Formats: sequence, structure tokens, C-alpha cells
Amino acid sequence: MKIELCINGKKIKINSFVEEIIYNTLLGLVKPLRGAGRVKTLSLKINGGGES
Repeated sequence: MKIELCINGKKIKINSFVEEIIYNTLLGLVKPLRGAGRVKTLSLKINGGGES
């Protein structure tokens, strides 16, 4: 598994513990979705939602 985290275009280093938490959390969210099938790759991009 390889996870890359970028915030505001800046790559953020994460350790294997955080990588595993992100991996398991995202898989747990998307696996039940109809049509998702077997997850080979997953991309998630969030725009907006910053603090006011």
C-alpha cells in the first residue's frame, strides 16, 4: 500500500501507522458502496471546506 497526502499542493510525510489508519478508514467507507467492486486504486480530492 502506498498513500500520498497533499494539503494545499504540499506533500505531507506520513508514517506507516497513519498510512494504515487512512487506508483502513477509506476502504471501510467505500467497500459497501454499490458498484465499487474490488478496490485496486482509490483517489480522493477535497476542495473547499477550509476554516472560515
